[in-house]
Amino acid sequence: MKTINNLFKILGFLILTNPAFGQTLERTTLVTSLNPGSFEQADIHLSGDFVINKWDENHIRIVINIDHNASKKVIKALTRVGRYKVQAEKNISGMVVFTMPAMAKKVVLDNIEFNEILSYEIFLPSHIKIVQNQSLVTN
Repeated sequence: MKTINNLFKILGFLILTNPAFGQTLERTTLVTSLNPGSFEQADIHLSGDFVINKWDENHIRIVINIDHNASKKVIKALTRVGRYKVQAEKNISGMVVFTMPAMAKKVVLDNIEFNEILSYEIFLPSHIKIVQNQSLVTN
């Protein structure tokens, strides 16, 4: 019985002192602004949760929160190559669709797939309506 207790103590110590365990996620915040042009409806196709705020400015501001366990150098490099670039393109119906196409690509660091958690705070001019999943959201 004493041997089992010692084994659990050693196992617990190894788990707690291993750098892979107990790592907390860091948050990096990026801010981008877009010119809304002349469109009045938008659809948001971004992976992750988002909050939409209306404001009286003439531009769109997107705050991207990236929760990750990588170094700041890795996030900076991924930003430089366009991983977190938001694109706004008009579709055939004249609606603008917001996407981040580079997020579809896998990133592998030291033979481990890198996964970040993204969330967004989107500030839209008050005249723009959000269309999502064929229903109109008018926050």
